[in-house]
Amino acid sequence: MADSHDFEPDGFLEGLANDLMQAIGRTLNQSDQVQEVMERIQTQGYRVAVVLAALTHVTAKGEGEGADTGEEAERQPAPPTPFDRLFLRQVGIKGELPS
Repeated sequence: MADSHDFEPDGFLEGLANDLMQAIGRTLNQSDQVQEVMERIQTQGYRVAVVLAALTHVTAKGEGEGADTGEEAERQPAPPTPFDRLFLRQVGIKGELPS
């Protein structure tokens, strides 16, 4: 069994992840509430661009540490990427991040 850090999604799983991303985008685009807020921003003379980043964690059934044993797997978070740091700066989140 491969280590979960070495997991490479196959084409089928990548297709499902892409379908999920498109479904989320369509849902937001069709949301009356989202559209109303964007219109309020535009009415004030601003341009609106919504860029969302989503992390989807997928594991096969029965894989991973402590699967079906009730034990919580001890995992260290991955270090932040340059994209993570840029995103946090752009949304105004400050603080020290691990290297």
